[in-house]
This record gives sequence, C-alpha cells and structure tokens, in this order.
Amino acid sequence: MIFMKNINTEYYCPRCQSRDVIDYGDYIHCLNCELDFNKELIGQIDDEDILSRQELGGFTKAFEDDFERPKKRKKPLE
Repeated sequence: MIFMKNINTEYYCPRCQSRDVIDYGDYIHCLNCELDFNKELIGQIDDEDILSRQELGGFTKAFEDDFERPKKRKKPLE
C-alpha cells in the first residue's frame, strides 16, 4: 500500500495547534504530539471535541469488549 505524504500541508493538529503534520490522505499525523486525526473532522467541529484516531480506537474497543464477553444473567427470584 502506498501512502502519499506531504509535510507542507494546510492542516494543523487540533490538539496542540502545530502545523508540523504529515498529510496521509484521509488523516494527518502530528509530529509534535504523535497523534493521528481524521481530516474530515478538522474545521467541522471544535478542536477540543475532536478525538485522535488512537483515542477513537480505544473508545470503540471498550464497546467491542462488552459485546464479546458473555453476559451473566441472574435467574429471576421465584
């Protein structure tokens, strides 16, 4: 898989406001804070509300774990 990367970009990191980012097409990588952000979110919602791709992965993982664990149900009291 080939990624086109561009260090000279119009985008900035919503977390630290740095313009030292690499553009990978659908997301950017901040060289300062080492986080990745989906480009479609930048400018659409407030910067402080944008989660990094790493944070989104952890967030969805928590829900996946809930669905994978068998639920222990209590028997109704008789």
